[in-house]
Amino acid sequence: MTKVSARSLMSSVLPGIVVALVTAGVGFGVQTLVPPGRLTSLLIVSAAAVLAMVGTALLVARRSVSEVIRTALPARGGQA
Repeated sequence: MTKVSARSLMSSVLPGIVVALVTAGVGFGVQTLVPPGRLTSLLIVSAAAVLAMVGTALLVARRSVSEVIRTALPARGGQA
């Protein structure tokens, strides 16, 4: 048994769930608007889903996104 509170766990997991739901909603919505069975349709749906995912992540999970960017970028000032 862990000593993580339910509130803390939900605050950690909820942003990811929101991003997934918005991305799925946008993807399915765009899919209904484009003709099936074409490469351009796949590209349009994929681009819309990626934009929705990035936009929602920046709005909902700013702290997590900024931590990932800070970790991925090299340190400034010549430090290794």
